[in-house]
Amino acid sequence: LAELKAQTASLPDIAHQLRNVSRSWRGAWHDANAANWQRFLESHPRWRDRLSRLEPKDLTIEQRIALANELLPELWSFASTRSDVAARLQRLHRNTRKSAAASYRMEVRLAALLRMQTLLARVAGMEYLETVGTEREREAFAALGRCEEIELPDRELPAPGVRVAKQFPRYDDEVQAVRSSLPAWMGIQFRAPSEELVRRHNLRPGAAAVITVYPNSPAQAAGLQQGDIVLGPPGNPFEERGQVRSWIMMARVGEPLSLEILRGEQRETLTLVPTAYPLRWPSLPGPPKIGELAPPVDLVPYRGEVPRLGEGQAYVLFFWATWCAPCKASLPELAAFESERRTPVVAITDESKANIDRFFQTYSGPFPSRIATDEFRKAFVAFGVSGTPTFVLVDGEGRVRAVHTGYDATRGLPFEGWAWKR
Repeated sequence: LAELKAQTASLPDIAHQLRNVSRSWRGAWHDANAANWQRFLESHPRWRDRLSRLEPKDLTIEQRIALANELLPELWSFASTRSDVAARLQRLHRNTRKSAAASYRMEVRLAALLRMQTLLARVAGMEYLETVGTEREREAFAALGRCEEIELPDRELPAPGVRVAKQFPRYDDEVQAVRSSLPAWMGIQFRAPSEELVRRHNLRPGAAAVITVYPNSPAQAAGLQQGDIVLGPPGNPFEERGQVRSWIMMARVGEPLSLEILRGEQRETLTLVPTAYPLRWPSLPGPPKIGELAPPVDLVPYRGEVPRLGEGQAYVLFFWATWCAPCKASLPELAAFESERRTPVVAITDESKANIDRFFQTYSGPFPSRIATDEFRKAFVAFGVSGTPTFVLVDGEGRVRAVHTGYDATRGLPFEGWAWKR
């Protein structure tokens, strides 16, 4: 048991890392495939029109196979016309399969070790009961056994010498191979910039808005900031959505890279030195503690003024989303709290102005008069917001008095001394 405990101490971390690596490769491969597919449809109107008229659920299995056999050769032929695209797709596919297989093997190893731990613990328990256990303990154990009685159907075992599956590589060899082939990492979270930013700066399809820079990451060391727009290597901007992910993952660890960004209205070139994908990603800062000063907010007004905290007036910061049903359910009580406690509510969302416009074209219920946008999620990160709705009560001195995520109408807003009288 002691030996197994030592082995299982590190295995969960490695399995967790491999799951993350596998998901990252799969995501990068998916993005590259989607971009290639879109280019194919744009240049092959016959296929675009034909597929637009099809409903896959109406096709038989045979019809789907026939369609795939006709489509895939043309799709690959199209991708092969650009050697760089074909090479990138092949490498991403190869790494996706390789990392998924390694992740699966590590999960199997972990399951086997945990099963061995269980069996050995059972043996130790049986030995204890037989040697020093009391009659009452033995009866209790027998009762548990009766509760868990189950009979599995008999199955024929493979004949001796038959190899059922390819043998796993040695654990030490696999760990070494995994560590030596980790993708490069820069340490950001990103998303597509808003339509307004794309139009104003004539951004290419692969531009990426930075919404998180991880502490102690290559991105932070390079000077990348929340709100920057990553454009791509100088003179070679990203043309595919999410391309920054595959670009950095396929880079050489430790080799400096030039990266052009848009910061505000100015373009800059940074030098980024990627590191190997980390075993555990650095933790992001959590929400401010009760009684601490609220972090400053950098918001863009959508409706009404964005207040300055700590100037004598208390506020409720209401982090919401247009698609969030609990957010809408909280609005009547939020309006009552604002009116009775004379505490203005500031509704903050990370969605674009266009999204909010569309929302208010159909929504006519109560809503705070102050609405602000946080496109780059600076306030979301500063207040540790991980879900919507999140309510943050800030007093007149700018100190946080309450933070709560989620809304249940039967419990109401969780502010001290508050009870909604409908």
